[in-house]
Amino acid sequence: MDLKQLRETRGMNQASAAAVVGISQAMWSGLETGTTNPSPETVQKIAAAFDVEHSYAKRVLKSSADKASMDAKELAAAILALSPAELIDMAQKAPDARSQRLLLAVAAQKSEGVGDPWADPDRDALGRRKSASKGAVQRDAVGRSRKDRKGNVMREATK
Repeated sequence: MDLKQLRETRGMNQASAAAVVGISQAMWSGLETGTTNPSPETVQKIAAAFDVEHSYAKRVLKSSADKASMDAKELAAAILALSPAELIDMAQKAPDARSQRLLLAVAAQKSEGVGDPWADPDRDALGRRKSASKGAVQRDAVGRSRKDRKGNVMREATK
């Protein structure tokens, strides 16, 4: 059972549940969706308001958070499974500009044949920073050598 189900078994809406517990409706909504982590005091207030054990209230809140985490993972997997054309079509129907930019970025990277659109191109498979050659001088966008605060020429990290 998650927090929403617990609230609904008592016949309450979010506003009334939040009022009984003594928190805002926005916080209650965040607890239900798993986007807000409760303090120990909030867990205690929920347990007292719904007349349940403290440990049960913690399990209910963890269940809500786990459910939200799984939903995000499933959504990411579904997006990555789409073709670039489907992603572009979805971006055109996106409700906001941020979602539209994200979908178009994934579509562009998939059409370029990039395996993992979230991978950092400057790092290898183990997460170590790649360098052109050992001790290569770092260059800025114009091609000038980069210098640190003391005026020393900066070099790429060696492995």
